[in-house]
Amino acid sequence: MVTFHAPASALVDAKLSSHDRFSIAELRGKKAVLAIAPVLESLAARCGQLGAVDYLEYFLTGPYVGPKTPCVFLFRSPDCTRSASELDETDVRGAVLMYEYRMCGLRTKIFATDDEGGERTVLAPLCARPRIAAVAAEYLIRTGAQLVFMSIGSEDHAVSQAMQSMEGHRGKPSIWTTRERRVRRYLLLQSTYDETLATMGKHTRRNLRAFRRRAEAELHADFVSVAELSRDDLVTLNGLCSYPVPDRVAAWRHRTATELIGSFLLGIRSGDGRWLSLLGGRRHHGTTEVAWQMNREGLEAFSIGTVMRSYLIEHEIALGTKRREVSAPGRLLRRETPEISSGCRPRWNNANQREGRGAGLYRNDEDHLRRPA
Repeated sequence: MVTFHAPASALVDAKLSSHDRFSIAELRGKKAVLAIAPVLESLAARCGQLGAVDYLEYFLTGPYVGPKTPCVFLFRSPDCTRSASELDETDVRGAVLMYEYRMCGLRTKIFATDDEGGERTVLAPLCARPRIAAVAAEYLIRTGAQLVFMSIGSEDHAVSQAMQSMEGHRGKPSIWTTRERRVRRYLLLQSTYDETLATMGKHTRRNLRAFRRRAEAELHADFVSVAELSRDDLVTLNGLCSYPVPDRVAAWRHRTATELIGSFLLGIRSGDGRWLSLLGGRRHHGTTEVAWQMNREGLEAFSIGTVMRSYLIEHEIALGTKRREVSAPGRLLRRETPEISSGCRPRWNNANQREGRGAGLYRNDEDHLRRPA
């Protein structure tokens, strides 16, 4: 575990309001971040972000984390004397979770978020979230970062204003930009299954009903709300599925779906006892998050994935869930998500420029200071 504080020259002297000033303390590494998870959970609850970081162990221990080091930047009052690892919920006023990429075990000074929707990247009161994000990006650049890419769940103009307000606090000139991106990942559930389907398109409604009827008639498919199978059984099933993942990933899926608080493992079984599909995720605060799904190969004509979605929607409505979130590809409801990009070299996205949205990078290069048009 590596714990250190920003040097005095890097302490952020920006104000979030007329009376708030903060210093930033940093924790690096999975163990260090997980050790302070209770503080982050309490902060999220106070800031109206219930459940945003309750599942940190899943995101920090997954095999897809790969060559990235998780880092959390804790905003505290300047007169706080506790070290980063000793801070409690009364000390922390905001937090930003980022990942630094490594190459051949070496630090690259490239930081990015792993959260496409921005829900667990910035923990702060809603009105202060853009400002916290801007200050964190500025802090990283001051302390040597070459590129910072951050997604937050806030409006684009608010982020732009926060970045512009940092101009007077920068020790070095830099380039930054924001971009508003549509993230489709939510399905808002209605009070009944039919009412929920009524919010979808005609073809989607037809497929959800027709494929389920066919699977029940020909495969005698049965939905299992609590799928009980061993790790070895799940790994074996993974090898029989379309698009199998490595065995270590399948084993990690089983562990997180059966051991982490709030997690679940659902399944569809045929009349002869075979598992046709499995789905893992978690439930929290009226929301169901789908993390992954595996479907047995050779059943494409039955569209087992569609059948599972039909069962899942009906089951979660019965449990009182209000919102379904898809962590894997397959966005279901539009949501506007701005991003902050920063770094040492400019890069342009022609598609965004055609839409009138400047796309560049926030960099600390004094010789080639430019702003996106």
